[in-house]
Amino acid sequence: MNRLAVWFGVLGIVLPACAIQSGAVLAQGLSWTHAFDFDGDGDNDVVEVEFTGGAHCCYRFAVHLTSTNKIHHLPFLVDGGYVGGLDLSRPERFAIHETDGTLPEMFMEIATYNGEPQPLPGEWTHRYGISTHHIAVGFARGQLRIRDWPLSK
Repeated sequence: MNRLAVWFGVLGIVLPACAIQSGAVLAQGLSWTHAFDFDGDGDNDVVEVEFTGGAHCCYRFAVHLTSTNKIHHLPFLVDGGYVGGLDLSRPERFAIHETDGTLPEMFMEIATYNGEPQPLPGEWTHRYGISTHHIAVGFARGQLRIRDWPLSK
């Protein structure tokens, strides 16, 4: 069976890939924004979350990597609708997964408004090679890597 380490809110558990859980506090007492080593250097990196405002809009991310001391500002927007601020309670929109012993990646649904897909900006499709509203963002060896995230429905 394919296993998946999934982090929701700040609770990390290993489940079958199809399972969904949510939570608010990591066992280590860390916020999910400080709980992941995205670049593999042994130190947790920091995810910065910015709310752009509005009833249905949006969150933008930046990731500060400890290996390079560089902040990667991601251009993608994740739809709002989180009471009390973004958490990992809606994995269909935003989650952090670690699959088969690899480094964690951020999985996000992008370019939607109130849950409805909007056209993907041409710059995103050209620069990052994405073609869907679901992407995975990783930072193996300190390098930004973005790919389409195929969802199985």
